[in-house]
Formats: sequence, structure tokens, C-alpha cells
Amino acid sequence: MSSRLFKIVSYQGPMGAYQWEFLTHLHPLLELIPKDKRLDALAIYEEAMALAAQQIRSSRHAFNCTNKLLGASITLCCHAWLCSTGLSEDHKNHIELLPFEGDGLFHPLTDNMEDHQKRQTTAIRLNVVPQRQQWPFRFHAKRSNYNSEYHCTYSRQQPCDCSIMVPSPFH
Repeated sequence: MSSRLFKIVSYQGPMGAYQWEFLTHLHPLLELIPKDKRLDALAIYEEAMALAAQQIRSSRHAFNCTNKLLGASITLCCHAWLCSTGLSEDHKNHIELLPFEGDGLFHPLTDNMEDHQKRQTTAIRLNVVPQRQQWPFRFHAKRSNYNSEYHCTYSRQQPCDCSIMVPSPFH
């Protein structure tokens, strides 16, 4: 809807400016009209100038309203998308608190907030001790070459390959 309003306003504004320009060039011709008809022609001319000026003013107001309507519809679509994502409430609130005016999502405050959030998340991940991955006993018991001195190691940087059996340092 707002895109149609933008098209209408984009037509209405230049048309008002065209009428204003046309009528200003028409003013010198009013002196050529006979004196008995000139008062009526001047009244029509002034009315047409008032209408052209009103058309320009209303197109400006319509453009501002359409701009706000488009911003509101974008915000509403983003909110509806966030509600349907399945993110946690904290993440939804964090995303909705990001500034959406001026420079939009490329606002320096937004970049600072995102960098701060990333640093916090990275610090938490680095400082938390990873839990050792527990493999069910039945997984190893089915192997014919199972030995209790060997166990499967786990590393955060490298996925576990259970086909490699490493001697346990605790036995």
C-alpha cells in the first residue's frame, strides 16, 4: 500500500509544481484580456494558484506520512518475523532494541552493541570449561576389541573419531 502511495505522491508533487510554473507564465497574458472580463480572470487565476500551492503542500504532507507508514510497516514485518523465529526472549529483545533510525542498522551504536555482545559471548565460551563427552558403555561393549584401558577422547577443536582408541593416562 505504501509503495502505491509513493507513486501517487511522486506524481502529485511534480504536477502541482508544473501547474504553479504554468500559471506564473500565464500571469502576463492576463493584461491582454479586456478590462470588463479581467476581474473574473484574475479571480480564476488566484484560485488556480491557491489550488496549485495547496497541491504542493498536500503532496509534501502525504510524502511525510507515506514515509512514516513505510517505516512502520517494515518494523511490523520485522517484529512478526522475530515472533516466528523461535529465538529466546532475550535474543528477541536484544534485536528489537537495536536502533532503527538515522543510519539504520549501520548506525555506530548498533555496531558497538553487536561488538560488545560478540565479545561477551566469546569470553563466556572461552572461560567455561567444556564438559567431557560421555559415550554410552554399550557403544564400546559391542566392539570385539574393547579394552578398558582405552577410552575415547574429546577435543573442542577437533571432532571425536571413535575409531581411534587412545590409551587412558589414568590406568
